[in-house]
Amino acid sequence: MELTEKNLHDIHKVCIDLLVKFDELCKKLNLRYTLSDGTLLGAVRNGKIIPWDDDVDVRMPREDYEKLVDYFANGGKVEGYTLQHYRMPTKSTIFWAKFINENTTWIEKPETIVDYDLSFGIWLDIFPVDRFKGHFSRIMSILRCTKYSIAREYFLKLPSPKFIKFWYLPYIHYAKKVGYTKINEMMDTYSKEHNKGKYACSHFFGKRRFIPFSVFEHYKEIELEGHKFMSVEDTDTFLKALYGKNYITPPPESERHNHCENLEILDCEKSYKNYIKDGKICKH
Repeated sequence: MELTEKNLHDIHKVCIDLLVKFDELCKKLNLRYTLSDGTLLGAVRNGKIIPWDDDVDVRMPREDYEKLVDYFANGGKVEGYTLQHYRMPTKSTIFWAKFINENTTWIEKPETIVDYDLSFGIWLDIFPVDRFKGHFSRIMSILRCTKYSIAREYFLKLPSPKFIKFWYLPYIHYAKKVGYTKINEMMDTYSKEHNKGKYACSHFFGKRRFIPFSVFEHYKEIELEGHKFMSVEDTDTFLKALYGKNYITPPPESERHNHCENLEILDCEKSYKNYIKDGKICKH
């Protein structure tokens, strides 16, 4: 599905609402977080969501992240929103958490859907930030994420080049045997047991250099679309690690990507529950 300018405008309104609700909850629970990835990049560039972006991201130190998950796992609620995580009643195929607006709809193509008990609203990605000691533990973390991604691909039925699938076979077999919830538990257990050292490690970052964990110990307010949110103080070190030293310069149009490739139904005003009946997508 190709997103129109109006689609993106409506999605951005929902995304800011998600961030506002999330920020309120973190203040209530005294939790640290930082805007991250393209969300932080937009805030630093011009205080706005990147025009072609269709979601928002935050990262949290592991101890704050676990307190957030515990809050929802123990019955905590935010009216109209849910936390999707493998420890919740609505299971998740991913090892990070999603804070989801239950009154919106983002449903992807049926062949990519693992479980219709999931929440299919517009979301905020929440990634834990762990520690690691040095080169070896960083390599192990990368391999761990690679094995996870391969296993997850089995469940999401994502296409891959045939030569890659050959190398994936042992991991796909393992994924089929233990299930995605067990894989997620193993990922988190590994992270908690090895959460030591002076460097930071998180899903999909640190591609170009090590990030000192001290970056995630100091925070400030930053403005995005007229609202104040939390950010690490040293945004320059963080964004250089994510995007390189020229992060302020927008990429060429050919490199501007979002998540709409498999999108089937988008509705920023109506709950996904109106589109799923008896375990099937029901278009209106």
